[in-house]
Amino acid sequence: MRIKGIFSKPGDTVVTVTGAVSPGDEVEYIGEKGLSLVKAVSAVPVYHKISIVPKKKGEIIKKYGERIGVAIRDIEVGEHAHSHNLASFETGDRR
Repeated sequence: MRIKGIFSKPGDTVVTVTGAVSPGDEVEYIGEKGLSLVKAVSAVPVYHKISIVPKKKGEIIKKYGERIGVAIRDIEVGEHAHSHNLASFETGDRR
C-alpha cells in the first residue's frame, strides 16, 4: 500500500505519515529532491514519524526544520521514529 507522508522543511530527517503504515508499505512525500518513496521496515501509527535517512546513535533528528531529539540507537530508513529509539530534548540530551 502507498501512504502519504508530510515533509516540512529542508534538512528534515523524518516525515509524518497520514495513515497507519505496515512493514513493506511505501510512504511517498515531496521533499527537497521532489517526489520520494520510503519503504517501511516497521509499523508506524497514523501521524507518527518515519525516518527518511539513516541515523546513528547520538545523531540529531530534525522535523519542521528544528532539532526535535537525538537517536538513542541506530535508526534505519523506513523505521518508526519515536520514544523507543529517540529522546526528545525535554527528556534526553541537548547536543
